[in-house]
Amino acid sequence: MNDLSHGHKMPPANAIVEISSDPARLDIPFIHLALSTQTHWAKDIPRDTLMRAISHSLCFGAYATPVDGDDASEGPEGRAARQVGFARVITDRATFAYLADVFVDPSMRGLGIGKRLCESVLAHPALQRLRRFLLATTDASGLYARYGFEPLGPVNKMMRSIGPTSTPANRRRHDRRARRHLPACVRRRRYRRRACPLARGVSRI
Repeated sequence: MNDLSHGHKMPPANAIVEISSDPARLDIPFIHLALSTQTHWAKDIPRDTLMRAISHSLCFGAYATPVDGDDASEGPEGRAARQVGFARVITDRATFAYLADVFVDPSMRGLGIGKRLCESVLAHPALQRLRRFLLATTDASGLYARYGFEPLGPVNKMMRSIGPTSTPANRRRHDRRARRHLPACVRRRRYRRRACPLARGVSRI
């Protein structure tokens, strides 16, 4: 298991945990390390991609502070709150929201932090009176069912388009599709680049 504390001792299980949607408090190194190494849906996500996602989302962090007396040998700075959980909501704040990237540090699981994250998300003022609130899960359907989420049903009307850079295989598939839409003189390399006006400025694929 990877160390998500990036050099700091994680808070004990009896630490005081608070949930905040203040973006200034987010621990980006923790979030990136957690999502890129500990999840299957965001494995190897580039940091700049994650930063753009966070900047355009409503994000929640779970922060644990050791109670008085714990880690006293580290001094006051040793008892500072450290991020141990994260959740991100993609939303227009009026009609639709999608819950994503819910994560709790492995050393702090089983303490109800995931439940508190979910409750804080659903109670946020910007996420009230939405027409639809979606999420996708493979192993936590029981948790989300407690808060009113349910399967879409036997007739699933949802559709999707997989991003071209989501996986190496998708990137290769996207490149093949892109080639098919290029002018024939570019695709077949029968003419020099200047022979086709549409080919000018098109980089080699």
